[in-house]
Amino acid sequence: MEVLKLKNEGTITYYFFAFFFRFKISLEATQPNEDDLIILSAPLGERDSVSFKLINRFKDFATFRSHFTEGSDSEFSVTPMTGLLEPAGGKNST
Repeated sequence: MEVLKLKNEGTITYYFFAFFFRFKISLEATQPNEDDLIILSAPLGERDSVSFKLINRFKDFATFRSHFTEGSDSEFSVTPMTGLLEPAGGKNST
């Protein structure tokens, strides 16, 4: 898996009444840590599957996209590939 590391530096200018304030800012984005590991095991020639529920922790609807990483075996599939999660606390959120 390719490691993603982005870094950007710049200046933020903030205007308050008749004054300008400038702040130096440095942002760095890296790959997130893995949340979990899913292990599937099935006899040769048979299928195995796993399902789980995604829960939105934000107060607004959130879109999601699911996929396997590049280089994964084409025998694996995921459904649904895209969707919309209800806001946290919604009727289907628990």
